Amino acid sequence: MYRELAEIPTPTAVQISLTVKDHDKKETRTFTKLVSLSPNDRTVGNKTETTVQFVGPAQEQPKDLIASAFSPSKTLRAVLLDKKADATRWVEVWKGDYLQFSKEVTKYHAAFYDDFHYNSLSFAPSENALVYTAEAIAPKNTHEDPFASFRFAPSLGEGFIGRKRPTLFYLHWESPSSSRFEFEDASTATHDDTNLPLPLPPPPHPVHLGQATFITDKHIVATGYEESPDGKLLGLKHCTNRPAGIWDVYLPPSGPATTTSSDTSATTDTSANTAAEGEVASLSCAAAKRTASHVSCRSPVFQKEGNGDGAMLFWLSNKIGGPHGSCVTLVSSPASPRNPDPASDLQKEVQEDNLTKAHALVDAVYDPKSPDAFPGLYPEFRLPPSLFLKLGKKRYLVFHSSWRSRTVVVLVAAEDGRVTKLDAGDEEKLFSWKVLGTDDHNRVLCVRSSPSVPSEFVLGKVDEEEGVVWTVLWRPELTSEVASALEGLRTEIVLVPGRYPVETIVIRSNSGDGGVSPCITIPHGGPHGATSTAFTPSVTARVLNGYTVSMPNFTGSTGYGQKYIEKLLGQCGTLDVEDCKASVDYLVSLGISKHGKGWQFIQGGSHGGFLTAHLVAQHSTLFTAGVMRNPVISIGEVSTSDIPDWYYEECDIRYTPTSTVTPSTYKKMYDASPIAHFDKVEVPLLFLLGEVDQRVAPTQGMAFYHALKGRGKEVDVLMFKGESHGLEGVECAWVGFRAEMEWFGRKRADKSVAVLV
Repeated sequence: MYRELAEIPTPTAVQISLTVKDHDKKETRTFTKLVSLSPNDRTVGNKTETTVQFVGPAQEQPKDLIASAFSPSKTLRAVLLDKKADATRWVEVWKGDYLQFSKEVTKYHAAFYDDFHYNSLSFAPSENALVYTAEAIAPKNTHEDPFASFRFAPSLGEGFIGRKRPTLFYLHWESPSSSRFEFEDASTATHDDTNLPLPLPPPPHPVHLGQATFITDKHIVATGYEESPDGKLLGLKHCTNRPAGIWDVYLPPSGPATTTSSDTSATTDTSANTAAEGEVASLSCAAAKRTASHVSCRSPVFQKEGNGDGAMLFWLSNKIGGPHGSCVTLVSSPASPRNPDPASDLQKEVQEDNLTKAHALVDAVYDPKSPDAFPGLYPEFRLPPSLFLKLGKKRYLVFHSSWRSRTVVVLVAAEDGRVTKLDAGDEEKLFSWKVLGTDDHNRVLCVRSSPSVPSEFVLGKVDEEEGVVWTVLWRPELTSEVASALEGLRTEIVLVPGRYPVETIVIRSNSGDGGVSPCITIPHGGPHGATSTAFTPSVTARVLNGYTVSMPNFTGSTGYGQKYIEKLLGQCGTLDVEDCKASVDYLVSLGISKHGKGWQFIQGGSHGGFLTAHLVAQHSTLFTAGVMRNPVISIGEVSTSDIPDWYYEECDIRYTPTSTVTPSTYKKMYDASPIAHFDKVEVPLLFLLGEVDQRVAPTQGMAFYHALKGRGKEVDVLMFKGESHGLEGVECAWVGFRAEMEWFGRKRADKSVAVLV
């Protein structure tokens, strides 16, 4: 059953893009469908619906395609191609079926970036230039620097194996018929295909730019991630508290200028390609930070209104340091296109100018007034690429955000920051939502799902009163067996009394026989994340294998207010552990599950693995067996993690670039760790570990495994080659699920139940 659920197509992009897990080929495949939306609506009963028609069958997306984007007029489409067959990289621009422009860029840089954090692909307003992100070619040894290839460059951390030099590249073409194409990165514009690095502020604070978008043909805005003074680049994945800011990059107003290689400036580019007699041909390109140094800013999005009047920038902002995930501030600021004087103190001038204009459109919420009140914004790391609506004369931003145990669609008024939760319709299904994009007018494309409803495309038409009518565009075709099984599931959100705001999502069989099934508790990772009611194949498959599943959102989870995020700091290993235990006991008191051998199981990854280890040790008779995926076992072992600050801050120890683990700090970390309780563990434990995990070293899980095995405990370990922290590979996820079902199946109270893996 897991394979059938995991292979249900999942909508992932605004152009009706579907991803499918192919377990036979052990890969994820992507398909696209063309959809036609009628401009004229139809009335069905008392509802107005949009007429939808699909054009042709789903087509598999070429595996060479890395990214694509449409021009402002929607007439051009840019694509980035990494052709595995001949190891070449290409940038192409299409106008309908006509290839308007093509350029092989293999010799100018290494791989394109297609991730959430650095990826860029943006058209200039004139639609004859692009900016995108790629890995710069590693330096080679020269006579001037014979050690260049050996010099240390910090890794980008978990999820970026082998990536160290993200760079913005600017690609310009003269016209569709031009035989000579200009290629340059964003700091230069030469006519001889020279690749140069983007200008950055001088050390000691190097900056890596990504998430770039054009404001005008000569003005680019990007997110800059800063190295710390000790030469680290803290991991970005799931971390919103990194030193980062919004940067303005100004391209030169005219063509190439000739300068000497000794002509340098702190805020403009310098040496380009060496020309005759030691001169270089380059364009002066200036960069200046727009945001303050005490906040972490990312995900700039730009809205141009009319002829340019009212052009605004919006971005996300969090505090630097502290918990790795926190309530977000949405900031707005005039785009302020300008032509700076390179001779001026650009950094200071631009930053002071923009800081006075930026303001918090939606501020962080510390403590919501009631359980139903707005808890603040908790969007994904990056906002959707198109998220603007215009309803009458008012402008809005629309995106999804965690709201307690669900993700919902929020509408934010661009003028005053008023937040509206769009009506989801059909509330009893407890949908969670993801916004893919808008048509820039009054329609928004979303994905919605619940544990019993696989992901489906939904189009929302929003009126001027902020009401919405939803039309289902696409839902997966299910076999009769799967459809019948899903109809038999029941989902509810249970508030745990006495531990506000702790609640747990419970999924179980909806059969009317009153029977109780063994329960699997699955605490989420983070800890500053949240479990939502979105469809997850492995979770639903566990229920269809005869289990009740409980997924607690303990203190420290996002979606409840900043107060409860900060409350966990210094209480990891105690408060979160007792929250999870309380959720187990409360479900037993409700008759949803039972205490006793064979009735309670637990599984968790990362911080969820940390909690799993704690719970089976501190409450050794509560659970019958456990599974841990890349667990944190010893907080004091920080040296190999891409997020060493996590280990300090969760213990309420302030982290700085000079922090080291002293005997006193190690004792505090050790006391908060599962390793301090390993002699109390009695239940069988299965470890699932990624061999190249950069966040939690697999040695942590292995150390716990060896300590328990040496004491005669029942343990086993599966090590997945090439897998990192998330254990997200198709084969890895499938094998891990099967192993868990077999591990628990031998210990459950009702062994007669068939396992449908």
